[in-house]
Amino acid sequence: MAPVPAPKPTWYHNGHEISEDTAEGFRFEAYGKTLVFNVTQDKAGKYDCRFPVHNDIDRTFNVIVEAAPYWPDGPPPNTNTSEGETVTFDCTTSGKPVPKVTFYKNGVGKCFGELFSRTHFSYPAPVESL
Repeated sequence: MAPVPAPKPTWYHNGHEISEDTAEGFRFEAYGKTLVFNVTQDKAGKYDCRFPVHNDIDRTFNVIVEAAPYWPDGPPPNTNTSEGETVTFDCTTSGKPVPKVTFYKNGVGKCFGELFSRTHFSYPAPVESL
């Protein structure tokens, strides 16, 4: 009696089959039972491991990829202005979970839409001649 070969699964990512021909960024090990890949944002999603004859051992799982907060266009630059002018700071951020952005003035957090106004000016003390 010939030995029965171990079943080989078919892998899917977000409903699309991952074949050895189209497995960009994926690698199969252990006769296809292990899927190996470097974690990137595009690898997040639903994975299915399906066995054509033994669907009682099929498995489905989700991969969630988190990313530290970052500025896609770089941090907002420092800005010099004059009294009475309007200044806009663009603080576009990305990451997962979505970053919470808080602006501060003199160590005090400001709400979005709240106006920043310079209320205190300090000048050098006048010099008196004796």
